[in-house]
Amino acid sequence: MFLLKSQLDSKTRQEIDRISAIASGLRTTAEAGLLTSLAPYLTNRLEQEDSEGNILVCAGQTVPTDGETGFAKGCVFIKENATSGVACKYENKGDETSCLFTIADDVYFKEIALTNAQIKALATTGIEIAPAYGAGVIAEFLGGIIIHDVGTADFATAHNVTVRYKTDGSGTTVSTTVTSPFITGSVADKITTIKPIVTDVALLGMDNQPLVIKASANPITGDGVGRVKAWYRLFETGL
Repeated sequence: MFLLKSQLDSKTRQEIDRISAIASGLRTTAEAGLLTSLAPYLTNRLEQEDSEGNILVCAGQTVPTDGETGFAKGCVFIKENATSGVACKYENKGDETSCLFTIADDVYFKEIALTNAQIKALATTGIEIAPAYGAGVIAEFLGGIIIHDVGTADFATAHNVTVRYKTDGSGTTVSTTVTSPFITGSVADKITTIKPIVTDVALLGMDNQPLVIKASANPITGDGVGRVKAWYRLFETGL
């Protein structure tokens, strides 16, 4: 059952309103304790229901427990207290008689501007294209585009670029290898696709790890900049 303030009796609602009007530092221990004990009633929000009264869209601070009733299949729950870079959208994969909320199957997009200095240090320091989303959550790379906005001089030093897990790029490689995307040989702009790897790879231990784009060698001498456009999705390991 999705707990809402409107479900409480009028006397309790009035007491909540009275206490809420008091500055938090001036509330008694008992008053603060009452608000804490009723937290789900105060933080949950019902946004939309279907014609049968099942919840279609709701929000709160705690993802509904598996097996709860009243949530339509496909119901969306927004975790409003999720920290930046952590999944906040969940979808009911169960039905109205027994819910099962998992991270929504959305495709995420991120665009990163690369400075000249970042390109020249791309083998030393990888650039994050997807953050770590917490324990048991893996970001799956779906593809991307590397854009080289050339300056007056082309980059030198051949370099292979890949997408990998972990901040230092020491995790599993999950993309094909792009050869020298920041070298054209003719001082010209360049746009290159970077695709997910086609063979199976081991992902154990890659949960709660960022995806980074990294080079095998640092390009040098060029004065251009770049951009990376990346698409990915999330899944929960259940481990």
